[in-house]
Amino acid sequence: MSATTQGRKAKVPHQLGLHAVGREATGRDRRPAVEHWLLAAADDVTRARREWQEYGVTLLRCGRSFDAVRVPRLLVEAAAGTADRARLGRYIRAALLGGPAFLDAAEYDLYCLVPPATSTEWRVPGTECLGKDAHLSVPHLGVAGAPRSSWLSEPVDADAVCVRPAVAQLVVFGRFRARTQGGG
Repeated sequence: MSATTQGRKAKVPHQLGLHAVGREATGRDRRPAVEHWLLAAADDVTRARREWQEYGVTLLRCGRSFDAVRVPRLLVEAAAGTADRARLGRYIRAALLGGPAFLDAAEYDLYCLVPPATSTEWRVPGTECLGKDAHLSVPHLGVAGAPRSSWLSEPVDADAVCVRPAVAQLVVFGRFRARTQGGG
């Protein structure tokens, strides 16, 4: 199905290359494939699995499977127009085109998983891109809700990461909304 504009065919997001990037796993294979992809970033896979089971989070090294862009939660909430977690999750999944992102319970920031090496070229003010040799506390799949770190948009496939322009657009829109609503 395609969208039309005044009788002309308009390109839909996937035709423009605007979709989460990665290999697609199917059905029952999806969750183990995504876990395997995330655990490829662990220094010690056994310890990472144990920490996920015991604490719901584990430290993973950026720069291997992914880099991570840290976006201040206030910008995310301004962009979404809400602090309600369920509505925030729906907004983030749409804004990031299904790309993986989670809220960190300690810092209250959003972390968007992006392609490895993004940190070498990321220049979006008000954010930080964690790359090679940085460690990130990543929640286990299925962990939801406060008070712990949890996914707003879980990885849907192995290697699926956020599209960098979608993350940048989220930040720019959040700054715009914060300024126009008197919050920044």
